[in-house]
Amino acid sequence: MRALLATSSLVRLSVRYANRGGKHPLMTCPVCFHPIRPRYNETLWGDSSVIVGYRCTACPFWTPRQRRMPAQYTFRSTFHDEAAPASAT
Repeated sequence: MRALLATSSLVRLSVRYANRGGKHPLMTCPVCFHPIRPRYNETLWGDSSVIVGYRCTACPFWTPRQRRMPAQYTFRSTFHDEAAPASAT
């Protein structure tokens, strides 16, 4: 259910993260289970690149090389945001 709501436009998802170490590289997103892609940065001399973190291909999850893992999820309906009546002045 979390994976479906993470990519939905009907729900606004906010996530609190905790720094958790890990020896194995991330292969899938811990929020929505889509593939994770590494983020690269070139060295000062431009002759090579290094991995500076990872980003999900579907949701806004990202993590630096020190692994951030989701600790708490908060779901908020976007329906109430759009349906709120305007104040009359």
